[in-house]
Amino acid sequence: MTPNANVPDPRVQINDLDGRKATSNTSYYHSVTANISTSSASIKEACLSRAGSLSLIKKTEVLDLACISKSTLHLRIQSGLMPPSISLGGRSVAFVQHEIQAVLAALVAGQSNEEIKYLITVLVSVRQDIFSKEVLQCNM
Repeated sequence: MTPNANVPDPRVQINDLDGRKATSNTSYYHSVTANISTSSASIKEACLSRAGSLSLIKKTEVLDLACISKSTLHLRIQSGLMPPSISLGGRSVAFVQHEIQAVLAALVAGQSNEEIKYLITVLVSVRQDIFSKEVLQCNM
């Protein structure tokens, strides 16, 4: 089949979105990849730096952000691919926003399941450090 001269080539449209070349997106990809380090020290440092802006989000927001169902969320939590929720009392739970954002960024960056599991173990272990830092600041 011969391409129609009036129909633009989709490869050109993809490579030249609004005048931006696809190569400009590679620098963004590398910056995202550089921000997601497998070093537990850098992950802990990043989490502790966000302790002042610690915020919780409800399950419905996590489902919307990740574009997944409730059952998929629970399966990912059980398999260690999403951080567990925090009990707010009764049947109410919430998730730490920066943990969810870190996991989603790791998924976007193409991290393997093992790397994401490691990230989550470090993020969850930092929860106690964040608590300790907040308590120390309140007592000063």
